[in-house]
Amino acid sequence: MELSLIPALKKHGFYGAMIDTADKESGSLRQVISEEMLQSFISQCRQQQLFCGLAGSLSLADIPSLTRLNPDYLGFRGALCHAHQRTEKLNPFAFKAVKEQLAKNS
Repeated sequence: MELSLIPALKKHGFYGAMIDTADKESGSLRQVISEEMLQSFISQCRQQQLFCGLAGSLSLADIPSLTRLNPDYLGFRGALCHAHQRTEKLNPFAFKAVKEQLAKNS
């Protein structure tokens, strides 16, 4: 993860930055990037007055840890689909579960 690129994003007119995992087979965001590195990313974004988001095979179990880091956004895809398969249709029950977990941790 190249944190040195964050000032360039601001310089070139971006409003925010988001971390996501490219290779979903390697694991979720919290499995491939340390909490310290995520906190550094969020801090760098804050210093540049950029919105920041975290995504990458997130699940309900990730919400408490990630909300404590105070990002502006959490990105969900697979967690919101039937059988947690990102290629399946959206599951309204999954939306409700994520919404409730976010409310508990905000």
